[in-house]
Amino acid sequence: MSPNAKAPRPEKPDDPAAPPTGAPPSGTLFSSSAARFWRRAASMTSIGWSTVLPIAGGVLLGHYIDQRTGSEYVWTVGLLVGGIMVAFYNLYHIMYKEIND
Repeated sequence: MSPNAKAPRPEKPDDPAAPPTGAPPSGTLFSSSAARFWRRAASMTSIGWSTVLPIAGGVLLGHYIDQRTGSEYVWTVGLLVGGIMVAFYNLYHIMYKEIND
């Protein structure tokens, strides 16, 4: 080792910059299992909304346009298919993010 090189700093167990390890402090609101449950519940809710809203929105908007233009079901079916495509696109990105995190 050269005379100018610094020796590695020994790690201190009470180092404030070190990430916390072990169980959460006793004063926390949720334990780690409860926090994990709520994180997954929020993820499932996000998946549900990301699927339902584009499909239902497409159908409702298509039905409105069909009523205004006097066409049969052209816009309703077209926007239903478009909503399904957007829903699958959203699901792909949510699952890609979950797998890679």
